[in-house]
Amino acid sequence: MGRANNSFTSMVGHAEETIDHKKVNIPETDLWVAVLCRASIDAFNKAPSLKDSKANRTHRNIHKYDRDQARHFFREGGFHFNLICEMAGRNPIYIQQKARKLLLKQYDQTH
Repeated sequence: MGRANNSFTSMVGHAEETIDHKKVNIPETDLWVAVLCRASIDAFNKAPSLKDSKANRTHRNIHKYDRDQARHFFREGGFHFNLICEMAGRNPIYIQQKARKLLLKQYDQTH
């Protein structure tokens, strides 16, 4: 199964440490990178196209809630955002700036 390749995923990258001049993946760092990637998927992916039924309306509402929460996470930053970026070995200011640019770009495309 292949990986999706979008600009945010490539920006977040993969977790690596160097030990004895060899690159070694650290599982905990990979976990926090995955948390950032999941937040980016929630923030930037469109809702799936579903037929209009009661069950699908609930799914659409959950997607909208997740999307709004993820966008807030990137826009506002804060303690948890900074902690997650630190645990992922990423610069929170850089991640937040990139996310804001992508959010503005999406907003401009929809309006």
